[in-house]
Amino acid sequence: MKNTRHTITQIKTHFLFGFLFALLSLIHTESFSQATCTSSGNWSSGSVWSPAMPAAGETVTVAVGCTLHVDMTTAIIGNLTVNGVLIIDASATAVLNVNGNIDVNNGAVLDNNGRINLTTAGKTFNLNGTATYIHNPLNNAVIDETIFSNGIETFSNTSTLDIKKWSNGAIPLGNSRNASSNFKQFDFGS
Repeated sequence: MKNTRHTITQIKTHFLFGFLFALLSLIHTESFSQATCTSSGNWSSGSVWSPAMPAAGETVTVAVGCTLHVDMTTAIIGNLTVNGVLIIDASATAVLNVNGNIDVNNGAVLDNNGRINLTTAGKTFNLNGTATYIHNPLNNAVIDETIFSNGIETFSNTSTLDIKKWSNGAIPLGNSRNASSNFKQFDFGS
């Protein structure tokens, strides 16, 4: 009888450890998951994403060849990498929420006609190679400038920064604390 009890206890213990291991594996995978835009379309369309539409905290990549429109208020994503074209639509509901670093890579375009909300100060906003950023926020308010006020900008000398609107001329675009650049092209208010 003693051997049976001991065996049942061992089975329960193995089951509990197996369950905990599986649970921790899911949590670990979720915290480092990534969503990639693999075809052109709207953020709200599940068919443009692999493996699925981004959830809060996920790393998001817009692949080369993709043109993605932010047509909704997104979950607060982690890092954002743009290798294709990312357009925030000119709509009050088009808000891209980012809690991580933003990298716009060589040949890629980030076109902000709505709002980018960089939720955490000290994250990087990088224009690499021949990347282009167009700043044309819908409301033209201080809240629309968080990509600059919260970000630490580094712009390549071959990148293009096109400022269509700026909420307050007394607020500097960047300073030595936040920005380092030698712009190829800088357009202000064109």
